[in-house]
Amino acid sequence: MSASIRSALFDVAMAPALATAPTGSLAAVLFADGALRDLGRDLDEAWRDERAAAGRKGEQLRVECERIARQILAVRARTADGLKVKARAILWAHSAGQRAMVADLPDLAAVKAALKGVLALA
Repeated sequence: MSASIRSALFDVAMAPALATAPTGSLAAVLFADGALRDLGRDLDEAWRDERAAAGRKGEQLRVECERIARQILAVRARTADGLKVKARAILWAHSAGQRAMVADLPDLAAVKAALKGVLALA
């Protein structure tokens, strides 16, 4: 079972507890970007494999990275860890020549601001 599926199942199981938890509670903060962090790990793994692969396998992995990156970019980050995941997805898009994918984001100014925030955390 992939990390993103495990996280999604965990999020479903935790939904009742999180729904009743105060917004600023430790539980809400700890689990806010769980699925996003899992997608980030999936992207890191696929990207590493993509860089090591060649030919047809490399292209398959590029398509997999794009699929994961699109999922990441579609989710709102609520924590610094979530912003870091989004920054890695944007970095992958630029390194893979997928700049149009990033340019299609509904709010590119917000993404740029998020990246500045992530860089300030580093």
